[in-house]
Amino acid sequence: MFTRLALLLSTVLLCLASFGWGVFTHRNKIFPYALLKSVAPTEPRLRPAITNRSGALRELATMGYVDAAFDPNQTNSGVLTFDSERASVGFSIYGSRTSQSAQLIDMKGRVLREWAYPTVGKWQHVHPLDDGSLLVVISKNAVHKIDLRSNLLWSAQGAFHHDLAVDVIRSEVLALDREYQTEPNALARGHGQVIDDLITVLDLDTGELKESFSLLDSVASSPYSYLLQSRDPNEHEPSLYVDLLHTNHVEIIGRDHSTVDAMAAGNLLISSRTINSILVLDRETKDLLWLWGPGNLTFQHHPTMLDNGNLLIFDNGPNESVGSRVIELDPATLQIVWSYAASGFFSATRGSAQRLPNGNTLITESDTGYVFEVTPGGDVVWEFANPDISQEGARSTIWRMLRYEAEELPFLPERLDPLGADVSKSATR
Repeated sequence: MFTRLALLLSTVLLCLASFGWGVFTHRNKIFPYALLKSVAPTEPRLRPAITNRSGALRELATMGYVDAAFDPNQTNSGVLTFDSERASVGFSIYGSRTSQSAQLIDMKGRVLREWAYPTVGKWQHVHPLDDGSLLVVISKNAVHKIDLRSNLLWSAQGAFHHDLAVDVIRSEVLALDREYQTEPNALARGHGQVIDDLITVLDLDTGELKESFSLLDSVASSPYSYLLQSRDPNEHEPSLYVDLLHTNHVEIIGRDHSTVDAMAAGNLLISSRTINSILVLDRETKDLLWLWGPGNLTFQHHPTMLDNGNLLIFDNGPNESVGSRVIELDPATLQIVWSYAASGFFSATRGSAQRLPNGNTLITESDTGYVFEVTPGGDVVWEFANPDISQEGARSTIWRMLRYEAEELPFLPERLDPLGADVSKSATR
């Protein structure tokens, strides 16, 4: 016992002596300071930083939504990569945040058609219809329907934002809307004012109001109401109004998925950024049936239901160091069955992902103005840089790019080739 104690004591004393000598030699620069200095690296070894196509994403993370971001690679424009053997061929539609227009392009990036109409607010989501007309979400202002030649067919005024869904059978448009409640509310946590996200139902042919209902009521009356009290969503963005949900996507589930009862045809698939959640609502009763995401997602966008019953989600991530990812979730097991992430892949405030017919995934890295297509193995087989770039090098953001097969766009001329072999004059604006 005495021997062990003596050994322990001598070890401690040796460590203290070594530390003291080290401090002394470093301070006075005597032996062995010079020897150690000669073999030590002259620069600190830092963890490699994640670089991004855009040089302004640190600011994006704190500023919120912006229209454009500086890109040091200012010569990038249009299609940068195209693997014709592995890419899913089709026509793509997108709109620039800095322009009041939307473009239809082929696989080589040539603009085949453009819709444009002067509006008070910024264009967000655009949705083409079979006759070539376009539904446009004008941020915090209106939903417009313009025809194939960009003539205004109708305009519905309101605090519309982000996204909309179309129910062709009922001839309805389900648009995300907002109401600013000024009455004191327990959910306001001292602010006294809250933003209530709504789904406003419009007639597809006339734009007339058919119904409007509160998403905040659906969450507040559900077993998940505690998520509304979990934290102050404006703690880093002071505001008069508490943005409790910040809903950024709505989709109508097209068919039943037997593995999860909540995923029934006609129910609504919704994304709420503030509570990091994907929700499913019963469209008729407005009851919240299913929720997933807290602890797994951060500020996600654009959940879509795949043919196999899984969900494809753009998970933005908390910051540039962590980066963004796209995941495929099995809602029955709550297991992630596929994901894509890469160094430098990050969109702080927007983003989308679309599963293509050949199994590839089209990803819009919205804040940087880039879009790319990846194989299931993660190989990039098509890449596009928004050609809308200012003289100062600010590339316009893209809310969402979606790709369509020719039969999904019946207004297109039959001779139009997505590979750019034959561009009919009748296809242009």
